[in-house]
Amino acid sequence: MSATQLTEAVGLAHRLREATAPAHRSAISGGVNDRIINGTLSLDDYVAMLGQFWHLYDVLELAGDVIGHDPIAAAVLDPVLRRAPLIASDLVALRGLDHRPPPPLPATERYLERLAEVAANDAVAYVAHHYTRYLGDLSGGQFMGRRLAESLELDVAHGVGWYHFAGISDVDEYKVEYRRRLDGLGLSDAEETRLINEVLVAYELNEQLLVALDEERRGG
Repeated sequence: MSATQLTEAVGLAHRLREATAPAHRSAISGGVNDRIINGTLSLDDYVAMLGQFWHLYDVLELAGDVIGHDPIAAAVLDPVLRRAPLIASDLVALRGLDHRPPPPLPATERYLERLAEVAANDAVAYVAHHYTRYLGDLSGGQFMGRRLAESLELDVAHGVGWYHFAGISDVDEYKVEYRRRLDGLGLSDAEETRLINEVLVAYELNEQLLVALDEERRGG
């Protein structure tokens, strides 16, 4: 094992991934995600999902603007990751210039309240939510984007642009560098525990949102 591999195996990013793996597996299975993978998610359901996600990224990115002066938050902040403007563009492409995202579902409201409560005021919590959403987009989200493009006959210019990171030439290398940034945060044991716990909260909130969206779209 090289020195780099050894560092990665004992660093914060590795411990974070190990500690949250069960929650991650639970959060990405069932409902909306299964229908994306199976190619059975309808265009209307996809648009409904985009509308809820726009609210999340809009608040998360506003939180980044507020707390970006903190060195812990600044370590992961990167304008190439911003998704809210791209989601808005996708919604316009799919539904026209006068389209407005629907109001947030109650589950989305709870997620937004958590972001407003902690992400704009606590850099460690901000990193937790940043990691959960953007590293997810750069990982499984890339597969999800391809499946949606195939099943709904969409492309980057029409409907799935938010899955595309135009400012990143090599997604895999970017993820490696992102994890290095996490390892370099220099968090105390207490801060690391708080980071892991907040990622678990983020996974739970995301899962609740997707379940609520699935029930709402199915009339449950």
